[in-house]
Amino acid sequence: MKEKRPSQDSDLIEPLFWRPPPAINPTDQNLDRPKGLIFFALLGILSVITVLILAHSFLHARAAHKDTQHKPSADSVSIVTREGID
Repeated sequence: MKEKRPSQDSDLIEPLFWRPPPAINPTDQNLDRPKGLIFFALLGILSVITVLILAHSFLHARAAHKDTQHKPSADSVSIVTREGID
């Protein structure tokens, strides 16, 4: 059987789990990412609200058109006879 070598856990674990903290650079572009995320989230919310408003007005206009389409008023009804329009 092979003889087991003594493990060097301290050499293996330390580089895996300990890293120096990254330097904060004020010109780093990753700092702008939350602003862009907020901008696109607000843009998405506004577009959803706009679509809902347009759908709402379209459905109301369609319902109003259906209500008046098949119900002519008495003033607009004309009786057609053989002699002409009364």
